[in-house]
This record gives sequence, structure tokens and C-alpha cells, in this order.
Amino acid sequence: TPTVAGTFTYTVIPSSGASFGGTITVNSNVSTPVFNTGLTDNRCMGSGTDTYLATANNTSGIVYTLSALAAGLIDASAGKVTWSSGFSGTATITATAKGCEENTSTFTVTVNPAPNITPGSDPELCQGFGNTQLSYTNPVNNPTTYSIAWTSPGFTAVNDLLLPAGNIPINVPADASVGIHSGVLTLKNAAGCTSKINFNIK
Repeated sequence: TPTVAGTFTYTVIPSSGASFGGTITVNSNVSTPVFNTGLTDNRCMGSGTDTYLATANNTSGIVYTLSALAAGLIDASAGKVTWSSGFSGTATITATAKGCEENTSTFTVTVNPAPNITPGSDPELCQGFGNTQLSYTNPVNNPTTYSIAWTSPGFTAVNDLLLPAGNIPINVPADASVGIHSGVLTLKNAAGCTSKINFNIK
């Protein structure tokens, strides 16, 4: 039994008649696949694509699979994952190197959910008053900071402020016109995932 890879010649000498021979090729065992460096192992929930490639010695090809099934779809030969927009949790990419004594390796991806709140009613205030509050309840997925952008002129945007409990302060210019003013509240959590909520003051 050959203990190393290579091509070997053999000869059979029968007890009678002519001898005969030939060659036999012994292939090397496949090495354990190694995923490339710099791959995405942490992402925010949402659609998109990432490619996960691995290499192995002495393989005839590498086949990729993805679990959980709800995470999305994977190209079995190219390792390209198309993520499901609604999935969060842990996903595992498995690379199987085909050949003699095939080997597998796994790569784990954490898909983080977006933060959210349930906003209260749109704030109302009288002209000339300088501030109000946007109330909220039911914070989910650990929102930690907030930003506000405005479509109305004269309102000052805020960026990445710590999210207070229950009420978000809103500064209103003293000369703000009567009517509805629209803003976009952006929430962010420790994983860097964001969500946007439209609101009005009037």
C-alpha cells in the first residue's frame, strides 16, 4: 500500500505465462480549507452580498453551503452570499474541499438587528417656544445614540448624541414659521446598525 502520493510502476509475474505491468497514480489527500483573511464576520441586518472564499491543497474544487437557510442564498462554487433582508442571528458558511479524504472548514458571521423605538405622537408647540420633546417607548435592539436631520430651513441637525430614556429633546428656532416641520431620526446601536424614523413637529 503506497504511503506517499505519486505515480508507481508495478509488474506482475505469473507462475506461468508472460509478465505484465502498468502504472498506478496515488493522489494526495486534500488539506483543510482555509478561508481568506479580511472577510466580513459581522454585519447589520439587511440585503446585500458578501463573498467568502477558501483555499485548500490537492483539491479538485471547493463547494460552499450556507446555514441557517433563512440567512439567504449562496453560490455553491463562488462562495457569494446574497443576504436575506429580514435575517438576524448567526450564519455559518461551510467550505468543503473535494478530493481524496475531503475536508471541511466553517466561517461564522454575526448578523446584527437594527435598533428601533415606538415614537409617540408628533410634538405640538406654540410659536416662539424654543424646545419640545419627542416621546418614545419600547426600545429594541439596544439603541444607544441618535441623530436628527431636518428638511425645514433654520433647524440645526444633531449627530450621534446619547439617547436619553423616554424623551428626545428637540430644539426649535424661535423664528420657526407656523406649520409642520419634518425631521428624520436616525438611531444607532453598539454594533453600528441604524434605522431611520420620520417625524413631524407642528
